[in-house]
Amino acid sequence: MGRLRSSIKSAGRSRTVAFRHQRSHATVGSSRLGQVVCGGLHPTVWRPEMLPQQAGHLMTSAGGFETWMQYVDGFELRHFCGFELLNDPRGVTCLRDYHRKVVEAAVANGFGVINEGLHYRASKDWGDLTGFSREGLEEINIRGIEFYREFAREYASPRTPMIVAGAIGPKGDAYNIGRVPDAAEAEDYHSDQIQTMRKAGVDQVTAMTFSGIEEAIGFCRAAKAADIPVVVSFFVARGGRLKGGETIEEAITRVDAATDRAPTYFMINCTHPTEFLPGLTPGDEIHID
Repeated sequence: MGRLRSSIKSAGRSRTVAFRHQRSHATVGSSRLGQVVCGGLHPTVWRPEMLPQQAGHLMTSAGGFETWMQYVDGFELRHFCGFELLNDPRGVTCLRDYHRKVVEAAVANGFGVINEGLHYRASKDWGDLTGFSREGLEEINIRGIEFYREFAREYASPRTPMIVAGAIGPKGDAYNIGRVPDAAEAEDYHSDQIQTMRKAGVDQVTAMTFSGIEEAIGFCRAAKAADIPVVVSFFVARGGRLKGGETIEEAITRVDAATDRAPTYFMINCTHPTEFLPGLTPGDEIHID
């Protein structure tokens, strides 16, 4: 697996950037460090001041399961809402089979797992489209976290830590952007789902495939208010820029500045390396190994 490392200046400080050539996924790591502790109500799940991926553990996740469910297992996902599979007995079986393969492959190779993905569109607007009430969304969000906690309890070890996270998508469609919410609207919109994640006891929330800086800022403020570690993953268009034309450096700098450096780290997902590499700032130190 090819690997790139780079440094991005953010608010006068350096961010370490690790781009992994696998499943078009890039991790932009934070240089802020703390001590890892384990405890809380669920002793097999990390309750860290520093997440295990910050402490040097190799971690992976089972992103993109919706595509597998549609094209391999034959499900039709309304509006790409994978969380609905939790209400289908066959869907739950297929979800378990898919995630178990990922987790067992990870453990066999010494990786921990960030267990997340089901909640990508389990928010108000998408719930309205699929007929879920506010109470129904809360219930299925919590049920999804319990689904992932089963794997954490079964496979967690000091060598292969398991964390339970909530991967939350944007208010609209990341790929066909219409009106993008400003920071205040985004904070209000994402707060309900993030507060539900807090109630369920997640270890982190991830803003996944966010194309707008303002929405990322609002998301981070909502997570900070809920006292949950937050990760931001941008969707980057061709040329290494966000949909609004901003560079990766500008996006990270603006989110950090507006949230007092709330994100634990940044990522890029659903973008091929040939598309995001031009977005690296000229002069950055880059290593390929």
